[in-house]
Amino acid sequence: MQSGSPRSLVRLGSYELVRRISSGRTAEVYEARHAGPRGFAKRVALKRVLPQLAQDAKLARAFCASARVQAALTHPNLVSVLDFGEAEGELYLVMEYVDGVSLSDVLSALMARKRRMELAPALYLAREVAAGLQHAHEHQGEADAPRGVVHRDVSPSHVLLGRAGVVKLTDFGMRRALVSELRAVEELREKLGYVSPEQAQGREAEPRSDLFSLGVVLAEMLLGAPLVVGTSAAQILENLQARPWEGLAGLVGHAPPPVIALVQKLLARSPRNRPVSAAHVVAELDRLASAHTARASAHDFSLWLADLGVVRLESNVRLTPSHGDAAELLAAESTAREEQATLVDDDALKPVAVALPAVHLEVAPLAPTRTAPTSPPGLRYRLRRPGGEIVGPVSLATVLAMLATARAGLDSELARDDGPFLRLSRAFELTRLASRPLYRFFEPIALLATERQPVERASFPAHLLRIARERRTGLLVQRSGAEQRRIYFEQGTPLASASTDGSELLGAQLLRRRLVGAADLERVLESGYRSGCQLGESLVRAGLLTEQALATCLSEQRVERLAALCHVPSGELFFVEGAVSGETCVGTEPAIATLLEALRRAYAAPELLALLGGLERTALRPSASCAELRRTLSFSADEAYAFDLCLRGVKLGLVLREAQVRGESSLRAAGFAIFIGLSAGAFVARPD
Repeated sequence: MQSGSPRSLVRLGSYELVRRISSGRTAEVYEARHAGPRGFAKRVALKRVLPQLAQDAKLARAFCASARVQAALTHPNLVSVLDFGEAEGELYLVMEYVDGVSLSDVLSALMARKRRMELAPALYLAREVAAGLQHAHEHQGEADAPRGVVHRDVSPSHVLLGRAGVVKLTDFGMRRALVSELRAVEELREKLGYVSPEQAQGREAEPRSDLFSLGVVLAEMLLGAPLVVGTSAAQILENLQARPWEGLAGLVGHAPPPVIALVQKLLARSPRNRPVSAAHVVAELDRLASAHTARASAHDFSLWLADLGVVRLESNVRLTPSHGDAAELLAAESTAREEQATLVDDDALKPVAVALPAVHLEVAPLAPTRTAPTSPPGLRYRLRRPGGEIVGPVSLATVLAMLATARAGLDSELARDDGPFLRLSRAFELTRLASRPLYRFFEPIALLATERQPVERASFPAHLLRIARERRTGLLVQRSGAEQRRIYFEQGTPLASASTDGSELLGAQLLRRRLVGAADLERVLESGYRSGCQLGESLVRAGLLTEQALATCLSEQRVERLAALCHVPSGELFFVEGAVSGETCVGTEPAIATLLEALRRAYAAPELLALLGGLERTALRPSASCAELRRTLSFSADEAYAFDLCLRGVKLGLVLREAQVRGESSLRAAGFAIFIGLSAGAFVARPD
């Protein structure tokens, strides 16, 4: 996994590279620091061409042209260019640093919560992007330069949202690819859903092409889901041409008809049927926001981002009370503590004060313990998500499972029977569950990550083995659309894990293996909810599971989640160095053994042979770390035999043919051992 903190390259020109923010097909962006005299320092964003492409003359010309275009545009809704330079043969562009997140991160958080963006922030965001496009489209170049700059790639990843609520569009003019090129570049599939029909047909983009892309972005914010779907670049382009998205049926009832009408006009197949200019779109969005009392300011938008959990609002201001105000402040704090409540009461859904530890050390006399009875059979709850969608009736166990898989957040509301809806954030026990680091699916992982890169099935084992070999501690996150998996490593060993896939929950696993009945599981979940015990501990205490059986189940769950990581065809990987879960873990196996078992399940023989294709005539030579890895890798007898043959210089083709003679299982073992050896760096290929 490539490090987000540059190791081999720490400076470029007069700029110190702090961390890599993102990496694309042709360039990468770093957070950088420019130091000046007398302690002056400024944080900037630095974009450079990928080192392996630095000598590409055609790409260098395109990069320079893009820099000139962006430098000529100055507007509050466009990322400003500060500098452009060349150092050691590498071109770089320096831009203002937007402290926040991209719109793609926000859409991922919304989809993870199964919610849509409210009308006010959606209209505000679209209006700000349209204002930036208006300035670009109306830009008058110097001398005889043509009027207007077309963005060509308006997509969520190019819309940056600052903590203070600013909205800025970036990355003008780099992509002019024809549809044939787009079909060949699979990693662009996430952006193809925003390409206008004329661009997809290979025609030159025009200002109204940007308006189409803006219409897709606005539709997705209001839908809370992708507009043009597909699992591959070709399928997305096919669906774009088939126009299955034009009805916008998912918006009916969730957005006012005039707003839907504007989105439909932006998404018109022919450019001439779209709004005449970005200026008209800005005016229409302003009118709609006023007509539907959905106006929002930058401050309102920043609060909305903070409430969603994708940014943190920070302040260096601290209030120091006078002595006369101290008693009043302590009383207010006590009242605030009593207002934190549980949503599950004995008789009805109502606030109940939660006793918190006293600040002094006096020992209070013991009082009789009040045991909260379990919910009677048939008791059901209704959950209301932001936006009004109601789920239910469901059991309390289902509510807990929804929280543990990001199907509900603390911004949802819960009602018991026909009682009133109350915010989940007021329930002490539910807050305790959702605040555990393991289940913080909504945190701004892109900001926290020290490493970030796309998911690639061929290289994924190398990432896992590197974490184990280097005995790293931190959080590995795999995110693909609304789905996410989180695995905490400690000294290279995978310990605590969580997933948005409900089938991977411990309770679901126990039910599949028939180790616990559904009624017992629900009863234990509810009692554990009240006491704060984790499910496994509660099952052991209730005598429904032995400690050994629990350890086995948890180890199996870790292996399953690691294997599931490998099966994801697309998405992004993040690693947060040094992050710890704070969970008490049971039944941990050696790191390498756990990883190899997960990889055995994830890669079938045909795929292994395909990944090794083209290397049949290749011999391998041991790396410097080969001997150590041979002792570390816990191979089976067949796997070790094939591994050792390769290390003796036998060509891969001969090793695989010899294994094939011995049977299918031997062939699979040989392919797996060679693939893992290459991934771990035990040996390197040496072609004839």
